[in-house]
Amino acid sequence: MRSIIVAYSKLEDAKKIRAILVRHGLNVNGVCTTVDRAISRAGTLYGGVVICGYRLADGIYLDLAEGIPDSFQILLVTSPRNVDDEVLPANTVYLPTPLKVHELLQTLSPMLGEVPQRRKKDKPVPRNE
Repeated sequence: MRSIIVAYSKLEDAKKIRAILVRHGLNVNGVCTTVDRAISRAGTLYGGVVICGYRLADGIYLDLAEGIPDSFQILLVTSPRNVDDEVLPANTVYLPTPLKVHELLQTLSPMLGEVPQRRKKDKPVPRNE
């Protein structure tokens, strides 16, 4: 499974997101309040997703997008007014607030490579008579 890092300027917000993810069976590998700490933590992991808000304590999500390893993507959770005219970096997916848990999980799942496999219907085996 790929790694998840939660990065918000307010530690309480990051912990709330972590609690939601853990409650739904996902493992969170780090909670950060700064761009530098999130980049540092991502550098120790194989790959995954950084869930973040628009602003962190020492910068904005663009600083994070430029600094994280290529094996990571960013899930930007913020107000639509923050990204109205911005062109998002290629490694960034945007999710508007107010945040709905099912939207968070549905957006995060393919980013983590956990796309549910459809079960093939059993086809009847033709009989040679």
